[in-house]
Amino acid sequence: MVAIHYNATLEDGTVVGDSFESKIPLKLKIGGEASIRGIELAIAGMKYGEKVRLDVSPEYGFGEMDNHYGFHGYGVRIPPRSKLIFELHLQPLDIAGPRTTKQWLEQAETNKNEGNKAFLAKDDEAAKVEYEKVIKILDNVKVQLLGNPKIEGKSEEEKEKILKERVENEEKFKSLYIASHSNMAALKLRTKHHDEAKEHCRLVLDKDPKNSKALYRLALAYKETGQLELAIENLTIANGIQDSKDIKSELSICRQMRSEQLKREKDSFGGMFDKLQGKGLYEGVKPAKPGTWKCHYCGETMSEVQMARHLIKFHSGNEKPKYSKKDMGLPDQIPIDINKLKEMPGMKDVDLDAILKTGNTKDLPNLKELLKETNIPLEDDDD
Repeated sequence: MVAIHYNATLEDGTVVGDSFESKIPLKLKIGGEASIRGIELAIAGMKYGEKVRLDVSPEYGFGEMDNHYGFHGYGVRIPPRSKLIFELHLQPLDIAGPRTTKQWLEQAETNKNEGNKAFLAKDDEAAKVEYEKVIKILDNVKVQLLGNPKIEGKSEEEKEKILKERVENEEKFKSLYIASHSNMAALKLRTKHHDEAKEHCRLVLDKDPKNSKALYRLALAYKETGQLELAIENLTIANGIQDSKDIKSELSICRQMRSEQLKREKDSFGGMFDKLQGKGLYEGVKPAKPGTWKCHYCGETMSEVQMARHLIKFHSGNEKPKYSKKDMGLPDQIPIDINKLKEMPGMKDVDLDAILKTGNTKDLPNLKELLKETNIPLEDDDD
């Protein structure tokens, strides 16, 4: 149940309803016969005390109905297929009728269950409305759980009852909060709103860092936006929490996709970094884990292609390494000064920095010949 003040007009300005005039707010049961879809959708996104202007198309208003009574008995006809314009003011909770925190949480539970039914029926819009109702209720009653319960002057029995109910309400609040945002994340994934899905997952993980569903859904959102390393990271954590075929399957898929992604990155540089590896450019790195390298100078870790860019951009001069070769477990190697590489014959008109940044190597001279000119022997990579 909610309470609203409203002014309703047709497109030509004819007033067909006005509670501001009577100063009596309209009490509506969301989903009840007295409500229209357009108002329900608007209320789901409003905060108590908020005022909005709302244009309601016939499909979300009275449709084909010839309403001779106006909006809630105002007495002015609303013709079939009329567009309605509302000024809405959502009233504070106490105007809609006083409810305890427990009652509001029970209402949120009902809305959550209705949302789940709609989700299973693949009615995404209806599910979204119900889940938003839950989130809105929780947003408006959480302040009641922040203050200390009023127990002054109460008997010991009453104090015990009040404190017990507070604990139960806090547990129920957390459960509904996690469920509503987790379910909304699943909905956003299905409707391909991946960034919104990530945000709902993060809200869940703020309350429950080991929530495997949120970790799994966050990973799916990262996967769909091409952030495979983050997807693998979250799936790995989820896999350590819950033994799930779905999690293991997605983890395998993401690892394969990441492997292919790294290969494409490597190939896009035409083997350039393979030629340089072992000739000094990679003197400052060591493998930290499969697919990841650690910088000898600053300790940063990243992929091989990213590391090549990193070394050239930040460590191509005579900077003293942060770690010794022994610390890194590296053999002695002949270093290549990237500045000298830029001065080699054939490199005069080549913008090496731009090539490294864009990955476009079509104008790059033959590195094998350039390296021969430095009298550095070419060695094949171990892999």
